Amino acid sequence: MTIYFNISLIYFFSGEFSEALHWSNTIRQHPQTELRQDIQDLIRVLLPVIHYELGNTDTLESLLRSAQRHLNRHDNSRGFELCVVSHLHRINNTADDGKKEVHFESLRKELHNYQTASAGSHLLGLTELLLWVENKIRRVSIEEVFRRAIEAS
Repeated sequence: MTIYFNISLIYFFSGEFSEALHWSNTIRQHPQTELRQDIQDLIRVLLPVIHYELGNTDTLESLLRSAQRHLNRHDNSRGFELCVVSHLHRINNTADDGKKEVHFESLRKELHNYQTASAGSHLLGLTELLLWVENKIRRVSIEEVFRRAIEAS
């Protein structure tokens, strides 16, 4: 399952969202869902992000509701996952690009707060989602944001 997740992220950061969707769905449909619950939870958040990028707004609403229910049922879910789902729901229901940018700025601030609060521990997916939010705010390709992040580290 971990290799599928890494493949999905490679495609995600390459901007090849259809391929990222394929590999994310492979994880979601994996028969051993009790393994790597952290990956399972993150995929519930990553799938709506991918559908947002693909412009699948009808599918997006359903996935956001499903992710919210899933994360609320699991005590081990991390707050940043619910934060992303909540903001993405607002972003999807906003037609005004200026208001979308405000929501992305707010999401970035909240994700940075989670990153600061988790100092010393790695929260799977937090950095990846922060890079995606940066991509939306800076309006450059996600590949470019990822490349800059690698160069800066």
